[in-house]
Amino acid sequence: MGMTPNLAQISPTAEEDRKDRRTYQIFTIWFSSSFNLASLSGGTLGPLLFQLDLTVSLIVILIVDAICALLPAYLCMFGPKLGMRTMVLTRFFVWMGSNNLCRYYGGKLPAILNIFTMLGWLILGAIIGAQFLVGAFPTISVAVGIVIIALIALVISFCGYKVLHQFATYAWIPNALLFITLLGAGGKTLTKAPSTLSPVTASQIISFSTTVATFNLTWTTNALDYSVHHQPGSSGFRVFSYTFLGIFLASVILYVLQFAWNALGAVLGAVAPAVPSWQDSLGTDGNNFGGLIATILAPVGGFGKFLMVVCFVSLASTGAILLYSFGDFMCVSTKFAKVPRYLYSVVGTAIVIPLGIVLSSTLFATLQDILSLIGYWTASFTAIVLCEHFVFRKDQYSQYKSEYWDNPSILPLGAAAVFSFLLSFAIIIPCMGQTLYTGPIARAGTGDIGLLVGFASAWIVYMFLRSVERRYTPQRHG
Repeated sequence: MGMTPNLAQISPTAEEDRKDRRTYQIFTIWFSSSFNLASLSGGTLGPLLFQLDLTVSLIVILIVDAICALLPAYLCMFGPKLGMRTMVLTRFFVWMGSNNLCRYYGGKLPAILNIFTMLGWLILGAIIGAQFLVGAFPTISVAVGIVIIALIALVISFCGYKVLHQFATYAWIPNALLFITLLGAGGKTLTKAPSTLSPVTASQIISFSTTVATFNLTWTTNALDYSVHHQPGSSGFRVFSYTFLGIFLASVILYVLQFAWNALGAVLGAVAPAVPSWQDSLGTDGNNFGGLIATILAPVGGFGKFLMVVCFVSLASTGAILLYSFGDFMCVSTKFAKVPRYLYSVVGTAIVIPLGIVLSSTLFATLQDILSLIGYWTASFTAIVLCEHFVFRKDQYSQYKSEYWDNPSILPLGAAAVFSFLLSFAIIIPCMGQTLYTGPIARAGTGDIGLLVGFASAWIVYMFLRSVERRYTPQRHG
């Protein structure tokens, strides 16, 4: 069609264009993105899949969420300082190529993986949202619900950065009302939760911790995207605090001070087997999460259905934010920059709808597999990003020459990052503990330690290889 790449769609935001002073909106967009039904369903995995009791599940959720929220919160500070999206920032340590921008291969790897990550979350959100709609209107099929929520998210994503921030300011309110109503409608039944399901082992706790960690850890791959329009002089402490609190408070709901939607999910998952009507609505395979919520809300009648419909719509806010970032396709190759950014949202929606329909019958198995597989690569990716920043850039934003973002002769060779990433996976595989595959180390009783060893091995290997790379390519530091 004769189109030329429009690099303005992915280039760093110019300093004079970073004018947004409303740093508080960073809190609302992260809070609304995390304070959703996908996180609520994740909490149920503790009792339902890992056979942990309520107390242990809540403790794991609280500790792991607090630790993992620190990572995207720190990376979010890069946005106002550098004006770069996350996948553009990766060019400063994972690019490999020669003199042609389209031949940079190292930077393609995280961009492609991030696209699959967003697809995983979009599919999960579409399935859960559809179950809520079916819970309110049983005559509607899950397939129709998936189509509706995907289209709503698509429309919202078309509205752009400013509207997404405005929408996120209020999108959490229906979820909060739903949570309060759930406690009121099912509060007495929560006392029926069994204190222990079985003797707790370290491998169970580690495997559940890995799954919980992925909820917050995956935000690191998009952490910069929603703060690139804020003023360069924005307080780093405020940006960090707003991001951390937005993610963490959304992950812990009001039990003492506010334990996460995950925590309420753990409560529901632990109680459901003890309440026949709840167990029946959840299904023998434990996949009908929306049916469980509909049964709990049945005593409040039409108001419960109203809440489920409103939450169904608000869940689209998370999907819209992910579709907005689906333009990371353009970071795979500048050939993709020939296409307007919004068309990638259409592509993402077209992929999510059929896959969501196919996977909707195996929600919790799908959830565990998607989250854990996502967690492996994001752990290695985050380790490399932080190692580069702290060890080689000395925690100085001035060390990133954003004007060279598309200059192959200045940007790092990227071999250190690519080989570190791949080598970390060679170590992760025997430590995996998934339904699809369990490695020999995990089978020995350690549980799924792939995420932990992936992070540690990527950091150590990258620190060594990057030192060698910098020594032999001193002119390519970016």
